[in-house]
Amino acid sequence: MLSRTTALITRPLSSHCVSLCSQVAPVVEVRSISYLAQLRRQKTGRLTPHLFSSEADGWLIGSGQLGSDHTLNSVFDNYKIDVDGLAYRNLHPRALVTLANDRTMAPTRGVSSDNYQLVFGEKGPSSDSSARVVSINDYKEIVRELKEHLSESKVMFMHDGAVGSNPKAELRLRAMTNSASSALYLNHVVPKVNIKLVEDFQHSLTLYVAPDFVPSNASSFGFAEGKGFVLVDVARGIAIVAGTNSTVAIRDALSSISSPRFLREFSAVSLHADGIRKRL
Repeated sequence: MLSRTTALITRPLSSHCVSLCSQVAPVVEVRSISYLAQLRRQKTGRLTPHLFSSEADGWLIGSGQLGSDHTLNSVFDNYKIDVDGLAYRNLHPRALVTLANDRTMAPTRGVSSDNYQLVFGEKGPSSDSSARVVSINDYKEIVRELKEHLSESKVMFMHDGAVGSNPKAELRLRAMTNSASSALYLNHVVPKVNIKLVEDFQHSLTLYVAPDFVPSNASSFGFAEGKGFVLVDVARGIAIVAGTNSTVAIRDALSSISSPRFLREFSAVSLHADGIRKRL
């Protein structure tokens, strides 16, 4: 009986090994302890079936239920996102690739800002007087609808990381999305911060990414039909990327909420790494 197992990996016996064993004693069926444990966990609903395949080289069994962490769900609840399905935090890229099986929802690279709108809540940057601004009431309504939409998702991803190339001058970010491909992209551009307890992670920036979200009355908010938007709350360090899965939109959202804080807290100017590379 397994009391506590962190990981068990088994591989099927080769045909050569089975033939040698059959000379000693008849082999009717080969079943390892991890295979039996996996069946038991499937029956009790403690194993996520779609992450494991019978065609894989081995079974990986954790000490807890992957995707169903009550502590993580309660943290989502603090953001008024009620997780009914599965929830993951800082999931390994290989698992994100497995879950991001919908190619139509894959992040689009090289998409210009003409494919989405950059909108500011309450007030935008003082240097850009032409920036589109929504009222505080509209801002609150969009956030409320967004969180209701995320609450209906079958799976949620949380990414805890930091923006900045130097640990001495970084801003911690918590990103939440219902898109595995968006979570995979965030995994590449925002380094993880390995704090074991999710409730102990302190952050000054928050990002929501919902590629399939469209406000119920988008036209009344001034959003163009068929275009996504990036809604930025500079004062609170909150950004929303909705209606688009563009990597450019996600980068713009991260830059919009981090740049003012870098300037205020570190007297530093933030630059896109890809922009620096192009100039060099």
